[in-house]
Amino acid sequence: MNNDKIIEEVSSKIKSIVKEQLISLSKLNLNRNTFCEVELHIRKNVQEIGRELLEQSIPLLYGDGYIGTKFKNDLNEECTCVLRDNKRTFLSTFGKIEFSRACYLNTVEGTSFSLMDSKLDIQNKVKTSPALRYFSGLFIKIKLKIFLTIPMEEFHLLILIIQKLQKE
Repeated sequence: MNNDKIIEEVSSKIKSIVKEQLISLSKLNLNRNTFCEVELHIRKNVQEIGRELLEQSIPLLYGDGYIGTKFKNDLNEECTCVLRDNKRTFLSTFGKIEFSRACYLNTVEGTSFSLMDSKLDIQNKVKTSPALRYFSGLFIKIKLKIFLTIPMEEFHLLILIIQKLQKE
């Protein structure tokens, strides 16, 4: 499939999602819903558009990582395609993303790998995108900084408040 056709399909799908979400937004009861609820509703919709755009962009930008039934890697070791259309999912900042990729077997080492995982920086056995790993690490640093700078009695109170909010 050529890029123009893929772009047209993705554009059509995004347009359809936006239309559905605008219809959903128009059905909100503004007498019952607060502005905060409206804002959160829109944020959720925008996140769904981002998820769809990211998921559809992967094959457009990166293909599926298939370079033939056999090839030699940088160490001149033979690699064989064992799965042409293997589904892979990972969690991104937009939500769960699924894409298809080719999987290869290094016949010398006996290890399997995907060229797509390398291109997308999706680590083996780690099902998160690079951006999500970055933000997760940032969040941990912020939590640690808060923990180290707040006196213990205030930190305990903060934990109780958070736990109460989570129950609601």
